[in-house]
Amino acid sequence: MEKTLQQVKKILEEAQSVLIEFSDGRRIQVQEFNVEESRNRILLSFFNDETPQIWSVQKVNPRKSFIKIQRGLGKETALVKVLKTEEEILVEKFACKLNLKIKRKLARNKFLVEDSNHNRMVIVLAETTAVSALTKAILALKNSGVSKAFLLLEERQAQIAATLKLLLKDFTKSAIEIYEKTSFSVCTRHLQEVFSPKLKPESNSIPSKLKNIIKQAPEQIEVKSSSEETTFYFLGLPFLFANENSITFGIENKKLLTEETYQELIELVEKLKKYRNPNSHNKKHLFYQMMPERWLEAVLKKSIKELDSNLLTKPVYSQLGIGNDRIDLTAFRRDGKIVVIEIKTRPEAEMLFQALEYWFKIESARQQGAFDSVDFKPSSTLIYLVAPALSFHKEIDFLAKTVESVEIHRFDLDQNWRRKIKVLQKRRL
Repeated sequence: MEKTLQQVKKILEEAQSVLIEFSDGRRIQVQEFNVEESRNRILLSFFNDETPQIWSVQKVNPRKSFIKIQRGLGKETALVKVLKTEEEILVEKFACKLNLKIKRKLARNKFLVEDSNHNRMVIVLAETTAVSALTKAILALKNSGVSKAFLLLEERQAQIAATLKLLLKDFTKSAIEIYEKTSFSVCTRHLQEVFSPKLKPESNSIPSKLKNIIKQAPEQIEVKSSSEETTFYFLGLPFLFANENSITFGIENKKLLTEETYQELIELVEKLKKYRNPNSHNKKHLFYQMMPERWLEAVLKKSIKELDSNLLTKPVYSQLGIGNDRIDLTAFRRDGKIVVIEIKTRPEAEMLFQALEYWFKIESARQQGAFDSVDFKPSSTLIYLVAPALSFHKEIDFLAKTVESVEIHRFDLDQNWRRKIKVLQKRRL
């Protein structure tokens, strides 16, 4: 008896809230309860509609965190289920609103549910982005045997998801419903703002002593300016930062550039030349391992025709700012099309919808005339997905097949991309 009492107390002490499911189908959420031992019974008491209820504990399962209770000599039974996190509480409220029953948690922020006809569905609660939620939802429709996916998102992300949903084929589109997290209302609003890409870099002047740094490795160093700061990159790795107040340098720890520390900056560049090098003798060195996607981006920008001979060498924008996003590479083809180039060096299923979000913003900007300042007026926008051959997520091709009206190409690169860009395979998805 004492062991069971302690198990019940432990389960309820760790709970922020509990859900009580009665045998007649009613469900209530309770946040305040009391547990005590009386006459060789463990009693659980709580309020329901301001009415006190006292039930006896029949069974406890510490591993699954549920308690079976009864009263009236077993004529009435109920299950007490623990909702441990705010996310789980939110999902339970949402499921109650749609009259869905939660079966189990499939993975982080993904819950298997059933409707009254026992149709299996999934609720995806996104922590951060619409891209992640849509990817999880579509893969759940494929791999978890569910017929519908519900996305529960913050207002802005719900709008992004609703916009991206428009790009899906009808079969997938009809299986996804998007709800705003705070109101549980269906999101019907799409992104409406005008996106303006930052095509012209800030013309911040570079101090003469920093120009000498560029001369140390002109093929590897690239300089990018914003309104706040000018940043120097060595094959995609930022190492030198200049603003109107100070100049600092360093990879992990920044140091103020002075006459006394200038030689340390020279030595840092020499180390970068030695270790952030395709021929480095120490490929486990931090400089070699850090930020591989930015390294690949820097190599591609200088060798863009090695990727596709139809691409123009100028202009090619790296980390083009549009909205709150930065696109890996944005280029132009000879046939007048804009190309959004999304780069990965490790498998990420979100790659496809991340590229689609960028595509939507670039295409919207194109239709507003934002790119008419280049040498020609672009006619449309398409997507290039680029990664080393073994670094594409296994579901990328499937995810691409759920999309319509967007031209998507896949480029598999040789593993030695640091040395030379070599396309092993390219195909339209």
